[in-house]
Amino acid sequence: MHPLGAGYGMPGAHIYHLQVHSNITLQAATPIYIREDLKDRLNSLKRHPKESYNDIFERLVNLAVDEESLSEDAGQRSQRSS
Repeated sequence: MHPLGAGYGMPGAHIYHLQVHSNITLQAATPIYIREDLKDRLNSLKRHPKESYNDIFERLVNLAVDEESLSEDAGQRSQRSS
């Protein structure tokens, strides 16, 4: 598989370079490379046309990771190791 993922270099495949940065503070941007179909899916998740990709990624990560359950898991692991 190509380092940029499945579909890279295939006919009709387009890879998009997105700059991801925080709206809250100016931080260094990190480029990521995604397929056109994923870019379209990200665009469909925008709550408003000017919502940044960073905001979309942050929302998705927050949905995927439950901080409270991570803290509970860490506590359970430390109890087991004691």
